[in-house]
Amino acid sequence: MRPCILLVIIAMLPLVGGSACVNVGAGHSPETRFFLLEAKSEHRPKPEWVQQKRLAHTAIGIGPVALPRYLDRPQILTRVNNQELLSDEFNQWAEPLKLSIPRIMGENLVSLGGGGRVRIFPWPQSARINIQVSMDIHRFESDAKGKIILKATWRIVDVTNRQTQKERLAIIEKASTGTGIGGRVEAMSLALADLSLEIGENLAELIQTQKASTAPENG
Repeated sequence: MRPCILLVIIAMLPLVGGSACVNVGAGHSPETRFFLLEAKSEHRPKPEWVQQKRLAHTAIGIGPVALPRYLDRPQILTRVNNQELLSDEFNQWAEPLKLSIPRIMGENLVSLGGGGRVRIFPWPQSARINIQVSMDIHRFESDAKGKIILKATWRIVDVTNRQTQKERLAIIEKASTGTGIGGRVEAMSLALADLSLEIGENLAELIQTQKASTAPENG
C-alpha cells in the first residue's frame, strides 16, 4: 500500500508546478506611462504687442477652466468618431487636465507678456487681479490619425466692474508632431500655445484701449 501512495504524490507534482507558471505569466501587464503638457510660447515668433510688453504691468487671473466630464479622467483619450472614444489605460496624464490647462496657459501668457503678473484660479484676495480670463473647454483630444482638436470658449472679464469685455469660440487643429502618444501630447501643447497667443492678443488690445481712454487729453 505504501508504494501506491508515493506514486500518486509524485505524479501530481508536475501538475501543481505547471499551474503556478501559467498564473505568473498571466499576471504580467505593460507599464503605465505618464505625460505632461508643457508651455510653448517662448519658442514662437514674437508679434509687435509681445515685443512692446503690453501685458507686463497688468495683473491677469487665469481660470476657472471648465471641462466636460469625459475629459476629467487620467486616461488619455482618442476620438474614434462623434459617438465613440477610446480610453488608454497605459498612457495617462500625470496631472489632471483641469489643473494643467490653466497652469500652461498662465506660463504661456507670462512668456508673451514679458514677465507680467499672472495668477491661477483660485487666487488670494490680496492678488488684486485686474483682468480675468475664464474658459470652457468643449473638446481637447486627438482623432485616430493623430490630429488634435481644441475647441474652447474663452472670455475676458474686467474684474473692477465684473463686465465681460470679450468672448470668443476658438477652434484649433494641430497635426501630431510624431508617432505615438508623445507626438500627440506635443501637438496638444502647441494647440494651447496657439490659444494663449489668441487670448494674449485680445488682452493686449483691451489693455491698450483702456489706457487710451483713461489718458489725460492734451490742452
